[in-house]
Amino acid sequence: MTDTAATATHRHELTAVLTRFRAGLPGALRAVLATTDGLVVAAAEDAAREDAERLAAIGAGLHSLARGLDDGHLRQAFIETPTSRVFVVGAAEGTVLSVVARLEADPVLVGHEMGLMVARVESHLATPARERER
Repeated sequence: MTDTAATATHRHELTAVLTRFRAGLPGALRAVLATTDGLVVAAAEDAAREDAERLAAIGAGLHSLARGLDDGHLRQAFIETPTSRVFVVGAAEGTVLSVVARLEADPVLVGHEMGLMVARVESHLATPARERER
């Protein structure tokens, strides 16, 4: 299998995992796995590309803010708007998991399930840092 085919298979598997995760989490609207610099790695199947990219950027932004605090590792953050909440957790080296949920969704349950999801698939999520061009 070529690197490109392996990457496509890996992305498809992550998309399927995120789709099942979102569907099984009461109140969840979108789920995206992204790099810490805001690139979409995978998104639940029903997420529009623009929504997935926006959520990836939000997750990366919150991760960036966390770098200035404590040890710089984002454990969990959320933002509440008048209609929804955005939850972001550090997923693995170089990645974050972001979920948009309705206000009615139990935030404790959402955070807990996100932690369980990351623990189940963490070894498959690490995104190595990109090297700077010389």
